Amino acid sequence: MVELSLFHQTHGIYAHGVAPDTAWLPREWEQRCHRITVATTDGEALVHAPELHDLAFSKLAAGRPKDIEYVRELLRCSLIGLGRLEGLIADAEVPLRSRFENVLKIVRRVPPA
Repeated sequence: MVELSLFHQTHGIYAHGVAPDTAWLPREWEQRCHRITVATTDGEALVHAPELHDLAFSKLAAGRPKDIEYVRELLRCSLIGLGRLEGLIADAEVPLRSRFENVLKIVRRVPPA
């Protein structure tokens, strides 16, 4: 799906499709994800949309500046809670936790909403 495509405009959904092994997601994310069926030109597509804290976890694991800013905005707008996000990170596998050290320093400096 492409941003501002006819699909995006029609359904209000814009997503980058990725394979399950592409993104870093926290434990048990599948149990929290939202499953949405959308009509396509070929029939239907089942979309697995991670819960916002799980999405934020994945964005921070990627660590790109745009992803860090995205998470900061989620926090600033009170769409996610820092404590819950930190809990997901604390529960991550040890090698993955080290990816979060620097980005968490940046994320914690979110101005109040």
